[in-house]
Amino acid sequence: MSDPYATVLLTRPADASNQVADQLRTTFGRRLQIIVSPLLQIAATGQVPDQSGSAGVIFTSANGVSFGGKPGAIPAYCVGKATTDAASQAGWQAEYVGDTADALVATLEKRQVSGPLVHIGGVHRRGHVAKRLTASGLPTTEVDVYDQAPLELSQAAKTALCDRLPVIVPLYSPRTARIFANDFPPTARPHLVAISKAVMAELAHLPATTRQIALSPDACSMLERLETTLRRVEAGDNPV
Repeated sequence: MSDPYATVLLTRPADASNQVADQLRTTFGRRLQIIVSPLLQIAATGQVPDQSGSAGVIFTSANGVSFGGKPGAIPAYCVGKATTDAASQAGWQAEYVGDTADALVATLEKRQVSGPLVHIGGVHRRGHVAKRLTASGLPTTEVDVYDQAPLELSQAAKTALCDRLPVIVPLYSPRTARIFANDFPPTARPHLVAISKAVMAELAHLPATTRQIALSPDACSMLERLETTLRRVEAGDNPV
């Protein structure tokens, strides 16, 4: 049995990281060392969305679906395929309206969707969805159904980042990227893979061997970019 040629450091919440780990093991087998070190701990806030009088809900993450309560007989406008699938499986009348908050706002404004709407999400948000929709004439409120408490990198993760093996770090959100940057060992030189330019911007000041950005901000594109980077590292090719 050959030794691993690289380490993949997964920093998403445990369930999401383990899903990516399983996908990588299916493709690469034992050629990788995989370390799961979540940088966010997801927990319910206890708030329950009040759907009475609402014409629809908005989900911008699968976590919003998980903690969003029982599905109502109203549309659920979703950002991203993974969020849409989660909402559909939970029993919502899920509708995919783009991969970003900007796309969601533009789509709902263009279609002149009826309100009011409720944006069910986390304490830490980006995109100002409710504020922008309300300003455009579509009343939208927010309910924070989960929180994302920051965590430190595990000792195993910090050790790996300074070890002899190349380390590939995929990052999926600006907030996670900021937490990672704040806990970054000064001698580390990882291969960074970001889901978007906004995420990579949070890592701009870090020393890195290579930097890659997914072609589109979704899990499938991110996995493809991660696998491509891993194959290049295995071949000894360091993409810029």
